[in-house]
Amino acid sequence: MTHGPTSLQPALVLARNRVMVLNRLPNLHDSPSENDFDEYAKLTSVSKEWLKQRIENDRRCARSFCGIPVEVENKFWGVIVIDSELEELPNSEELRKVYGLFGRLLGNMLEGGC
Repeated sequence: MTHGPTSLQPALVLARNRVMVLNRLPNLHDSPSENDFDEYAKLTSVSKEWLKQRIENDRRCARSFCGIPVEVENKFWGVIVIDSELEELPNSEELRKVYGLFGRLLGNMLEGGC
């Protein structure tokens, strides 16, 4: 998934049970507009106030995210979230498979399989 109307939330990764990528979030560090804050807040499910406080405290905001589902004993355990200041994470089908492999590997380790 690229920049669009759906946010990257752990519950959404769980519901779809697949690797999800959110790219091209507005850059909040180079003279952002109110619309940039509105769009970023909507796409990431955080408040504008939280974002503005983060910027005021000189904290960085990611430009892209990847959510990777993790299962333990065939049950949803959690989500690995990768965030990056890159405008776009690699999003090829092959890389999605690699991201998914990390989730399965972590699940196996949590089961005691490694």
